[in-house]
Amino acid sequence: MNSELATAVIDLLEMFPSLENELMELFSAYALKEIPSKDFERETKKLCIEYIRKCIQTIKQGVKTDKSLFRAYFDVARYQTDRKDAAIEWGCDEDLLKFILKKRSPPTTPEARLKLLAPSEVTKKREL
Repeated sequence: MNSELATAVIDLLEMFPSLENELMELFSAYALKEIPSKDFERETKKLCIEYIRKCIQTIKQGVKTDKSLFRAYFDVARYQTDRKDAAIEWGCDEDLLKFILKKRSPPTTPEARLKLLAPSEVTKKREL
């Protein structure tokens, strides 16, 4: 088996571990010439795209209904609350908060922090 083929199969399985059985069934059927190339491609894309759609929908719904991550971010960014404390205080996942803070670093100057429009719940908690 050539290494590019093996790498591609392993990468696909690692990207979608919960689809491993279905993906291996499709790969096996294709490798053993039980299904044509077009069917392999179509069915594999269908499986993976449906999984991605579900993930996206879950993210959208979660962000829309749960404001804890949003509040925790502004608590850290504007009021310099410790990340762990903010995650506990607002009941959000600390790893997600860490990820967002890494991608959207809080301002470093007091002036820039004061310009942030923090949610009213955070402002009330920190300024009262």
